[in-house]
Amino acid sequence: MENAAAVGCMVTLYRQDQGDECREVSATFDAGGYLLVGEKSFGELSRFAYGESHHYHQVALPPDSVDELWKVTYVDPLDERERAAMDGLLRFFEASGAFLSDLMDALDRSGVPYTYLPGAGRVTAAFRPKQTGETAHI
Repeated sequence: MENAAAVGCMVTLYRQDQGDECREVSATFDAGGYLLVGEKSFGELSRFAYGESHHYHQVALPPDSVDELWKVTYVDPLDERERAAMDGLLRFFEASGAFLSDLMDALDRSGVPYTYLPGAGRVTAAFRPKQTGETAHI
Protein backbone atom coordinates (compact mmCIF):
# COMPACT_ATOMS: atom_id res chain seq x y z
CA MET A 1 0.00 0.00 0.00
CA GLU A 2 2.90 2.34 -0.72
CA ASN A 3 1.65 5.90 -1.39
CA ALA A 4 -1.92 4.67 -0.91
CA ALA A 5 -2.87 7.74 1.10
CA ALA A 6 -1.82 10.22 -1.60
CA VAL A 7 -4.55 12.70 -2.51
CA GLY A 8 -6.64 11.39 -5.37
CA CYS A 9 -5.13 7.90 -5.25
CA MET A 10 -8.00 5.39 -5.23
CA VAL A 11 -7.35 2.35 -3.00
CA THR A 12 -9.38 -0.81 -3.51
CA LEU A 13 -10.35 -2.03 -0.05
CA TYR A 14 -12.45 -5.04 -0.99
CA ARG A 15 -13.65 -6.84 -4.10
CA GLN A 16 -16.14 -9.68 -4.35
CA ASP A 17 -17.11 -11.53 -7.52
CA GLN A 18 -20.04 -13.93 -7.36
CA GLY A 19 -21.23 -15.21 -10.71
CA ASP A 20 -22.33 -12.24 -12.76
CA GLU A 21 -22.43 -9.91 -9.73
CA CYS A 22 -19.40 -7.87 -8.65
CA ARG A 23 -18.99 -5.51 -5.69
CA GLU A 24 -16.00 -3.29 -5.01
CA VAL A 25 -15.27 -0.92 -2.12
CA SER A 26 -12.62 1.76 -2.58
CA ALA A 27 -11.42 4.90 -0.82
CA THR A 28 -9.47 8.06 -1.52
CA PHE A 29 -8.65 11.39 0.10
CA ASP A 30 -9.65 14.55 -1.73
CA ALA A 31 -7.66 17.80 -1.72
CA GLY A 32 -9.75 19.12 1.20
CA GLY A 33 -8.79 16.23 3.46
CA TYR A 34 -12.12 14.45 3.15
CA LEU A 35 -12.04 10.65 3.07
CA LEU A 36 -14.38 9.29 0.40
CA VAL A 37 -15.37 5.62 0.73
CA GLY A 38 -17.40 4.30 -2.18
CA GLU A 39 -19.07 1.05 -3.11
CA LYS A 40 -19.92 0.06 -6.66
CA SER A 41 -21.78 -3.03 -7.69
CA PHE A 42 -22.86 -4.36 -11.01
CA GLY A 43 -24.75 -7.37 -12.30
CA GLU A 44 -28.19 -8.92 -12.05
CA LEU A 45 -28.46 -8.58 -8.27
CA SER A 46 -27.71 -4.85 -8.56
CA ARG A 47 -30.37 -4.56 -11.27
CA PHE A 48 -32.87 -6.26 -8.96
CA ALA A 49 -31.91 -4.28 -5.82
CA TYR A 50 -31.36 -0.84 -7.34
CA GLY A 51 -33.22 -0.95 -10.64
CA GLU A 52 -29.95 -0.41 -12.51
CA SER A 53 -27.22 -2.83 -13.48
CA HIS A 54 -24.42 -0.53 -12.24
CA HIS A 55 -24.81 1.20 -8.89
CA TYR A 56 -22.42 3.49 -6.98
CA HIS A 57 -22.77 5.31 -3.66
CA GLN A 58 -20.33 6.68 -1.11
CA VAL A 59 -19.80 8.32 2.23
CA ALA A 60 -17.66 11.38 2.85
CA LEU A 61 -15.88 11.77 6.17
CA PRO A 62 -14.66 15.30 6.94
CA PRO A 63 -11.13 15.67 8.33
CA ASP A 64 -12.33 15.72 11.96
CA SER A 65 -14.18 12.44 11.40
CA VAL A 66 -11.08 10.87 9.85
CA ASP A 67 -9.34 11.62 13.15
CA GLU A 68 -12.09 9.64 14.93
CA LEU A 69 -12.11 6.67 12.54
CA TRP A 70 -10.07 4.62 15.01
CA LYS A 71 -13.31 4.21 17.02
CA VAL A 72 -14.58 1.97 14.21
CA THR A 73 -11.41 0.40 12.82
CA TYR A 74 -9.35 0.13 16.04
CA VAL A 75 -6.18 1.19 14.24
CA ASP A 76 -3.75 3.29 16.28
CA PRO A 77 -4.65 6.95 15.64
CA LEU A 78 -1.06 7.94 16.40
CA ASP A 79 0.11 6.39 13.11
CA GLU A 80 0.28 8.59 10.04
CA ARG A 81 -3.32 9.84 9.76
CA GLU A 82 -4.08 8.90 6.16
CA ARG A 83 -2.27 5.57 6.28
CA ALA A 84 -3.99 4.62 9.56
CA ALA A 85 -7.37 5.43 8.03
CA MET A 86 -6.72 3.31 4.91
CA ASP A 87 -5.21 0.42 6.90
CA GLY A 88 -8.16 0.42 9.28
CA LEU A 89 -10.72 0.47 6.48
CA LEU A 90 -8.87 -2.29 4.65
CA ARG A 91 -9.09 -4.48 7.75
CA PHE A 92 -12.74 -3.53 8.35
CA PHE A 93 -13.85 -4.63 4.89
CA GLU A 94 -11.52 -7.62 4.46
CA ALA A 95 -12.38 -9.17 7.82
CA SER A 96 -16.04 -9.74 7.05
CA GLY A 97 -16.72 -8.74 3.47
CA ALA A 98 -18.62 -5.76 4.90
CA PHE A 99 -20.87 -3.53 2.85
CA LEU A 100 -20.83 0.27 2.84
CA SER A 101 -24.00 0.14 4.96
CA ASP A 102 -22.02 -1.82 7.60
CA LEU A 103 -19.48 1.00 7.74
CA MET A 104 -22.31 3.53 8.07
CA ASP A 105 -23.81 1.51 10.93
CA ALA A 106 -20.43 1.36 12.71
CA LEU A 107 -19.90 5.10 12.24
CA ASP A 108 -23.38 5.79 13.63
CA ARG A 109 -22.80 3.57 16.67
CA SER A 110 -19.48 5.31 17.35
CA GLY A 111 -20.86 8.82 16.83
CA VAL A 112 -18.50 9.56 13.93
CA PRO A 113 -20.10 12.12 11.56
CA TYR A 114 -20.22 11.50 7.80
CA THR A 115 -22.31 12.45 4.78
CA TYR A 116 -24.03 9.87 2.59
CA LEU A 117 -23.73 10.63 -1.11
CA PRO A 118 -26.03 8.58 -3.35
CA GLY A 119 -24.90 7.84 -6.88
CA ALA A 120 -26.28 9.54 -9.95
CA GLY A 121 -28.65 6.65 -10.69
CA ARG A 122 -32.29 6.18 -9.85
CA VAL A 123 -31.74 5.24 -6.20
CA THR A 124 -31.22 8.19 -3.84
CA ALA A 125 -31.36 6.41 -0.45
CA ALA A 126 -29.26 3.79 1.30
CA PHE A 127 -30.85 0.58 2.49
CA ARG A 128 -30.13 0.34 6.20
CA PRO A 129 -31.51 -2.89 7.69
CA LYS A 130 -33.14 -2.41 11.07
CA GLN A 131 -30.95 -3.46 14.01
CA THR A 132 -32.51 -4.95 17.13
CA GLY A 133 -33.95 -2.15 19.22
CA GLU A 134 -33.38 0.51 16.55
CA THR A 135 -35.52 2.20 13.97
CA ALA A 136 -34.77 1.64 10.30
CA HIS A 137 -32.59 4.23 8.53
CA ILE A 138 -33.13 5.40 4.97
